[in-house]
Amino acid sequence: LVLGESHEDRTLMDNHANRPEILQARQTGQGSSTRYSQTLGAFLMYVAVEIRSQDELLGFLRVAVPLSEVEASLNRLQRTLLGVTLLITVFAILLALWIATRSMRPLRELTAAASHIASGQTAGSLEQLTPLPGASVQDEIGQLTLAFNQMIAKLGVQITALQSERTKMSVVL
Repeated sequence: LVLGESHEDRTLMDNHANRPEILQARQTGQGSSTRYSQTLGAFLMYVAVEIRSQDELLGFLRVAVPLSEVEASLNRLQRTLLGVTLLITVFAILLALWIATRSMRPLRELTAAASHIASGQTAGSLEQLTPLPGASVQDEIGQLTLAFNQMIAKLGVQITALQSERTKMSVVL
């Protein structure tokens, strides 16, 4: 028996005990269905829940919403999720580019220094490479930079010694 209705006269309505959402709510405590309403002339989504007081079933509360409103809400939610996903993706790409650029800088410096040495620039004129701020001697790039700096220093000492020997040989000759 319908006790309240927001749009129609409840006294003119038939018994709703056999509606799918009410039958499901009677079995599980809540029920839902989507179907065409002859009364309103539109597809509606119905949801029903039990009303209990101290384990006594008092009745059922049933709410109906036009399916067009549900679909509009879903569409808004999908657009919002798509927008947020797009923003997060752009942020993640920018963050990845920044991290990649930052982590590749020491390797580019080491490559440039190796190219200078390979082209014949004397090690004595090469500057010591500085690791990135916050870089640790324990990480691979820090260890590579340290080894490269040691190589530059040793090459500088060896080139200086060879130039000294060459000067001595010139004087002797």
